[in-house]
Amino acid sequence: SLGSRRDFSLGSRRDFSLGSRRDFSLGSRRDFSLGSRRDLLIGLFLGAAFLTRVTAIFALPWFLYLMWREQRANLGTLVKLAVGLAPAFFFFARYNDARFGNPFETGYAHAVVGSPVLMTALSQGLFSLQHLPKNLYALLLATPQPFPSWDAPVLQFPYLAPSPWGMSIFLTTPLFIYAFRASWRDARVIAAWLAVASILIPLVLYYGIGWVQFGYRYALDFYPFLFIPTALALDQNFSAWTRVGIGACVLINLWGAVWSLVGIPA
Repeated sequence: SLGSRRDFSLGSRRDFSLGSRRDFSLGSRRDFSLGSRRDLLIGLFLGAAFLTRVTAIFALPWFLYLMWREQRANLGTLVKLAVGLAPAFFFFARYNDARFGNPFETGYAHAVVGSPVLMTALSQGLFSLQHLPKNLYALLLATPQPFPSWDAPVLQFPYLAPSPWGMSIFLTTPLFIYAFRASWRDARVIAAWLAVASILIPLVLYYGIGWVQFGYRYALDFYPFLFIPTALALDQNFSAWTRVGIGACVLINLWGAVWSLVGIPA
């Protein structure tokens, strides 16, 4: 049910692997937040998430920081966490070795992208600082585009269309602005932002920004953690304007759903 509701609130299209990663990571966080000492199970959940989406492993700071705040970041706890992660790492290495003869090769570097633009971008490196500006633009600043295009003599209904290259997450889900109002005295807020920042590192250095999408689809990797400061801030600052923001999020993503179902203009 979490996944189905999130389709409309997040402003980004979801594929199966992203949804699976989100389900597993939510499970591991839920186990942790209930005060469970089953660090082995946390590792197993996070490892399962890692197998469906490699960037999930960058969520590790969430767990480590909260362990440290609870004075549980001792050798025994870390060993249990590592043992829980080990099966996933072993399978990941064996699977890659069987496919590519290299336990660390995931296949992304060998993808047949087709687009000359993406081929040129890939020539700059699978991960590179050269890709940072374009990813940050798509993540934070990208807007809808004129319909049918800037080159058209006149615009036609509906006059604006979502950019298939992505749009700012603050445009597709304006309520994320509340995340910056969350109290930094709350350990969960700090841990969540550490996870968001950590997951963002590989995303904004990656050569491709995704196609076709509504919003910035790679943001799905850190959305579960961005929800945490957003929800905590909303709990403390809920007002009539918050209801307006929620309504705006619903309408914006209804627009995205209609755009996806009716047809994506070239």
